[in-house]
Amino acid sequence: MYPHDVGALGMPIYSCEYPLFSTHGAHIGITLRREALRLRSDYARRQVLTLELSHVAVSAIERDSCAVERGNPVKPHTATAVLLTLLAMVSPVLADEQLLLIVSAASKIKQLGSPELRKVFLRLTVTHNGERLRPALNEADARVKAVFLRNVVSMSAITVYRRLLRLALQQGQTQPVAYEDTASLIKDIPTDPIAVSYAGAKAVEHNVDVKVIRVLWQD
Repeated sequence: MYPHDVGALGMPIYSCEYPLFSTHGAHIGITLRREALRLRSDYARRQVLTLELSHVAVSAIERDSCAVERGNPVKPHTATAVLLTLLAMVSPVLADEQLLLIVSAASKIKQLGSPELRKVFLRLTVTHNGERLRPALNEADARVKAVFLRNVVSMSAITVYRRLLRLALQQGQTQPVAYEDTASLIKDIPTDPIAVSYAGAKAVEHNVDVKVIRVLWQD
Protein backbone atom coordinates (compact mmCIF):
# COMPACT_ATOMS: atom_id res chain seq x y z
CA MET A 1 0.00 0.00 0.00
CA TYR A 2 1.24 3.44 -0.89
CA PRO A 3 0.31 6.87 0.66
CA HIS A 4 -0.96 9.02 -2.18
CA ASP A 5 -2.53 11.99 -0.31
CA VAL A 6 -2.77 13.68 3.10
CA GLY A 7 -6.08 13.96 5.04
CA ALA A 8 -7.53 16.93 6.87
CA LEU A 9 -5.74 15.99 10.11
CA GLY A 10 -2.45 15.51 8.37
CA MET A 11 -2.75 11.70 8.29
CA PRO A 12 -1.60 9.92 5.15
CA ILE A 13 -4.25 8.30 2.97
CA TYR A 14 -3.21 4.89 1.68
CA SER A 15 -4.04 3.25 -1.62
CA CYS A 16 -4.17 -0.48 -2.31
CA GLU A 17 -3.04 -0.07 -5.90
CA TYR A 18 -0.11 -2.20 -7.02
CA PRO A 19 1.80 -2.25 -10.30
CA LEU A 20 0.26 -4.73 -12.70
CA PHE A 21 3.53 -5.88 -14.23
CA SER A 22 6.99 -6.68 -12.95
CA THR A 23 9.40 -3.89 -13.85
CA HIS A 24 12.16 -6.45 -14.38
CA GLY A 25 10.03 -8.54 -16.71
CA ALA A 26 8.85 -5.48 -18.59
CA HIS A 27 12.44 -4.39 -19.22
CA ILE A 28 13.28 -7.83 -20.60
CA GLY A 29 10.31 -7.76 -22.96
CA ILE A 30 11.06 -4.23 -24.15
CA THR A 31 14.72 -5.06 -24.76
CA LEU A 32 13.85 -8.19 -26.74
CA ARG A 33 11.27 -6.35 -28.86
CA ARG A 34 13.71 -3.55 -29.64
CA GLU A 35 16.43 -6.00 -30.66
CA ALA A 36 14.00 -7.96 -32.83
CA LEU A 37 12.93 -4.76 -34.59
CA ARG A 38 16.55 -3.77 -35.12
CA LEU A 39 17.50 -7.12 -36.63
CA ARG A 40 14.43 -7.13 -38.86
CA SER A 41 15.36 -3.64 -40.02
CA ASP A 42 18.93 -4.74 -40.76
CA TYR A 43 17.63 -7.72 -42.71
CA ALA A 44 15.31 -5.49 -44.72
CA ARG A 45 18.16 -3.13 -45.56
CA ARG A 46 20.31 -6.05 -46.76
CA GLN A 47 17.46 -7.28 -48.92
CA VAL A 48 17.05 -3.83 -50.47
CA LEU A 49 20.81 -3.61 -51.05
CA THR A 50 20.83 -6.99 -52.76
CA LEU A 51 17.91 -5.95 -54.98
CA GLU A 52 19.56 -2.64 -55.88
CA LEU A 53 22.85 -4.33 -56.72
CA SER A 54 21.02 -6.85 -58.88
CA HIS A 55 19.37 -3.99 -60.79
CA VAL A 56 22.77 -2.38 -61.32
CA ALA A 57 24.20 -5.63 -62.64
CA VAL A 58 21.26 -6.20 -64.96
CA SER A 59 21.60 -2.65 -66.28
CA ALA A 60 25.28 -3.27 -66.98
CA ILE A 61 24.43 -6.44 -68.90
CA GLU A 62 21.78 -4.61 -70.92
CA ARG A 63 24.18 -1.77 -71.77
CA ASP A 64 26.79 -4.25 -72.96
CA SER A 65 24.19 -6.04 -75.06
CA CYS A 66 23.18 -2.76 -76.71
CA ALA A 67 26.81 -1.93 -77.34
CA VAL A 68 27.34 -5.25 -79.08
CA GLU A 69 24.26 -4.67 -81.24
CA ARG A 70 25.61 -1.24 -82.27
CA GLY A 71 28.93 -2.79 -83.14
CA ASN A 72 30.86 -1.12 -80.33
CA PRO A 73 33.67 -3.22 -78.84
CA VAL A 74 32.99 -4.61 -75.38
CA LYS A 75 35.45 -6.52 -73.25
CA PRO A 76 34.49 -10.21 -72.93
CA HIS A 77 32.58 -11.14 -69.78
CA THR A 78 32.47 -7.53 -68.53
CA ALA A 79 28.83 -7.75 -67.45
CA THR A 80 29.35 -11.16 -65.87
CA ALA A 81 32.30 -9.83 -63.88
CA VAL A 82 30.25 -6.88 -62.67
CA LEU A 83 27.43 -9.18 -61.60
CA LEU A 84 29.69 -11.56 -59.70
CA THR A 85 31.52 -8.72 -57.97
CA LEU A 86 28.33 -7.05 -56.82
CA LEU A 87 26.73 -10.24 -55.59
CA ALA A 88 29.89 -11.18 -53.71
CA MET A 89 29.47 -8.00 -51.66
CA VAL A 90 26.30 -9.34 -50.05
CA SER A 91 26.94 -13.08 -50.25
CA PRO A 92 27.37 -14.83 -46.85
CA VAL A 93 29.76 -17.39 -48.32
CA LEU A 94 33.46 -17.96 -47.64
CA ALA A 95 34.74 -18.52 -51.17
CA ASP A 96 37.49 -21.18 -51.33
CA GLU A 97 37.67 -21.15 -47.55
CA GLN A 98 37.30 -23.35 -44.51
CA LEU A 99 35.71 -22.55 -41.18
CA LEU A 100 37.80 -24.06 -38.41
CA LEU A 101 37.13 -24.85 -34.75
CA ILE A 102 40.08 -23.44 -32.81
CA VAL A 103 41.45 -23.49 -29.27
CA SER A 104 44.71 -22.56 -27.60
CA ALA A 105 47.72 -24.68 -28.51
CA ALA A 106 48.06 -25.29 -24.77
CA SER A 107 44.50 -26.59 -24.49
CA LYS A 108 43.98 -30.26 -23.67
CA ILE A 109 40.84 -30.39 -25.82
CA LYS A 110 41.37 -32.94 -28.57
CA GLN A 111 37.87 -33.29 -29.96
CA LEU A 112 34.52 -31.57 -29.64
CA GLY A 113 31.45 -33.00 -31.35
CA SER A 114 28.74 -30.91 -32.96
CA PRO A 115 26.18 -31.40 -30.12
CA GLU A 116 28.71 -30.33 -27.48
CA LEU A 117 29.91 -27.40 -29.58
CA ARG A 118 26.36 -26.18 -30.08
CA LYS A 119 25.78 -26.34 -26.32
CA VAL A 120 28.94 -24.34 -25.63
CA PHE A 121 27.79 -21.45 -27.81
CA LEU A 122 24.26 -21.56 -26.40
CA ARG A 123 25.79 -21.16 -22.92
CA LEU A 124 24.87 -24.64 -21.75
CA THR A 125 27.38 -26.32 -19.46
CA VAL A 126 30.03 -28.36 -21.25
CA THR A 127 33.09 -29.32 -19.22
CA HIS A 128 36.50 -30.69 -20.07
CA ASN A 129 38.77 -31.99 -17.32
CA GLY A 130 36.40 -30.45 -14.79
CA GLU A 131 36.45 -26.94 -16.32
CA ARG A 132 33.55 -25.32 -18.13
CA LEU A 133 34.37 -24.43 -21.71
CA ARG A 134 34.06 -20.75 -22.61
CA PRO A 135 32.79 -19.61 -26.03
CA ALA A 136 34.49 -16.73 -27.83
CA LEU A 137 32.33 -15.25 -30.58
CA ASN A 138 33.97 -14.29 -33.86
CA GLU A 139 31.94 -11.36 -35.19
CA ALA A 140 34.69 -9.73 -37.19
CA ASP A 141 33.32 -11.03 -40.48
CA ALA A 142 29.60 -11.24 -41.27
CA ARG A 143 30.24 -14.17 -43.62
CA VAL A 144 31.97 -16.20 -40.91
CA LYS A 145 29.16 -15.45 -38.47
CA ALA A 146 26.48 -16.43 -41.00
CA VAL A 147 28.17 -19.73 -41.88
CA PHE A 148 28.70 -20.59 -38.22
CA LEU A 149 25.11 -19.89 -37.22
CA ARG A 150 23.70 -21.78 -40.18
CA ASN A 151 25.96 -24.84 -40.15
CA VAL A 152 26.90 -25.26 -36.49
CA VAL A 153 24.37 -23.59 -34.18
CA SER A 154 21.45 -24.14 -36.59
CA MET A 155 19.70 -21.02 -35.32
CA SER A 156 19.13 -17.51 -36.59
CA ALA A 157 21.03 -14.59 -35.10
CA ILE A 158 17.92 -13.18 -33.42
CA THR A 159 17.09 -16.53 -31.78
CA VAL A 160 20.59 -16.89 -30.38
CA TYR A 161 20.60 -13.28 -29.17
CA ARG A 162 17.26 -13.71 -27.41
CA ARG A 163 18.50 -16.81 -25.62
CA LEU A 164 21.76 -15.21 -24.46
CA LEU A 165 19.98 -12.05 -23.36
CA ARG A 166 17.38 -14.03 -21.41
CA LEU A 167 20.11 -16.03 -19.64
CA ALA A 168 21.95 -12.83 -18.79
CA LEU A 169 18.88 -11.05 -17.39
CA GLN A 170 17.16 -13.94 -15.65
CA GLN A 171 20.06 -16.10 -14.48
CA GLY A 172 22.84 -13.56 -14.27
CA GLN A 173 25.03 -15.38 -16.78
CA THR A 174 27.71 -13.28 -18.40
CA GLN A 175 27.47 -12.69 -22.13
CA PRO A 176 30.12 -14.47 -24.24
CA VAL A 177 33.05 -12.32 -25.29
CA ALA A 178 32.45 -11.10 -28.85
CA TYR A 179 35.40 -10.10 -31.02
CA GLU A 180 34.92 -7.60 -33.80
CA ASP A 181 38.54 -7.92 -34.88
CA THR A 182 39.99 -11.25 -36.00
CA ALA A 183 43.54 -10.32 -35.01
CA SER A 184 42.43 -9.68 -31.41
CA LEU A 185 40.61 -13.02 -31.32
CA ILE A 186 43.63 -14.93 -32.59
CA LYS A 187 45.81 -13.07 -30.09
CA ASP A 188 43.61 -13.86 -27.07
CA ILE A 189 42.73 -17.50 -27.79
CA PRO A 190 46.22 -18.83 -26.89
CA THR A 191 45.97 -17.21 -23.44
CA ASP A 192 42.85 -19.15 -22.40
CA PRO A 193 43.04 -22.97 -22.46
CA ILE A 194 39.26 -23.36 -21.99
CA ALA A 195 38.24 -20.89 -24.70
CA VAL A 196 36.61 -22.26 -27.86
CA SER A 197 36.15 -20.24 -31.04
CA TYR A 198 36.07 -20.43 -34.83
CA ALA A 199 37.80 -18.64 -37.69
CA GLY A 200 38.60 -18.89 -41.36
CA ALA A 201 41.59 -21.02 -42.27
CA LYS A 202 43.55 -18.05 -43.59
CA ALA A 203 43.26 -16.27 -40.23
CA VAL A 204 45.13 -19.02 -38.35
CA GLU A 205 47.48 -20.14 -41.07
CA HIS A 206 51.02 -20.81 -39.75
CA ASN A 207 49.99 -19.77 -36.21
CA VAL A 208 51.67 -22.18 -33.79
CA ASP A 209 49.84 -20.74 -30.78
CA VAL A 210 46.42 -21.84 -32.06
CA LYS A 211 45.30 -25.45 -32.37
CA VAL A 212 42.77 -26.53 -34.97
CA ILE A 213 40.34 -29.13 -33.59
CA ARG A 214 38.45 -29.78 -36.80
CA VAL A 215 36.92 -28.32 -39.94
CA LEU A 216 33.42 -27.03 -39.27
CA TRP A 217 32.59 -26.08 -42.83
CA GLN A 218 34.28 -26.13 -46.21
CA ASP A 219 33.31 -24.45 -49.47
